[in-house]
Amino acid sequence: MMIAVAVDDVTQRDKALDVLQRLGARDLERAEGTISGGDWRDFDPNSLPVPV
Repeated sequence: MMIAVAVDDVTQRDKALDVLQRLGARDLERAEGTISGGDWRDFDPNSLPVPV
């Protein structure tokens, strides 16, 4: 299962990563893009993953 979390700054990113890791998330990646109306508009499934 894949989820995306939108954050505005490093503090929010770190909190989101902490929550995800505590809940057992694995293979966390970092990406940038635009989420609008609940959809990741410019998501490219062929881009290379950037591990956290």
